[in-house]
Amino acid sequence: MIEVDMTKDIRKYDTKVIAGLTTRQLACIGIACLYGVPLFFLLGGLDISVRLFIAILCMAPTIACGWCDAYGMHLELFVKECLLNKLTKPQKVGYRSENRYRIKAENEKKEKIERTLTYIGRR
Repeated sequence: MIEVDMTKDIRKYDTKVIAGLTTRQLACIGIACLYGVPLFFLLGGLDISVRLFIAILCMAPTIACGWCDAYGMHLELFVKECLLNKLTKPQKVGYRSENRYRIKAENEKKEKIERTLTYIGRR
């Protein structure tokens, strides 16, 4: 009898297109090769191992977008939503309500100080 492993959640299933890679993974490899291979040849004055290291280092984030999922989001969405929003938006939004009791108490303090100053000034 043939046995096939199935995922428990159908939304996590990705169809494999070529050589066990999904469409997303193939697209990310293609995009990375579009700028990684020319970069390798543009760095012609350097040693081949240095050129290869620099090209792979530049290609790595794009390739990682095809494989890495963080908290159920693809890597580029995770970076955009979580990390960049934390840097650009304030973590705590200050909200301060004005109540009449506090305003009245502050006004009474100001009046008391003014009365004290006018009393001192009369002496």
